Amino acid sequence: MGLADEIASSVTRRGSEIDRVIAELEGDDLRDFVSALNDPTVSPSAISKALSNRGLLLDQRRISAYRNNGGRVRYGLDGRRVVG
Repeated sequence: MGLADEIASSVTRRGSEIDRVIAELEGDDLRDFVSALNDPTVSPSAISKALSNRGLLLDQRRISAYRNNGGRVRYGLDGRRVVG
């Protein structure tokens, strides 16, 4: 196997930090997270801290960036991307 083949085989799609957290949550926790994520009255730092208490790291700047993306990417309560 040549170097180009090794590089190509090691490239994987790297999801966002939010995608990674969504993959770790399920049920009510997932719905609560997405609801908080989409609720501008819930501070990014509060979400980040609550996740950290559960061992999940999500930088509050990623939450702010998600909220400020102009609605291009949103998540439904089931954790699936809803592209607007």
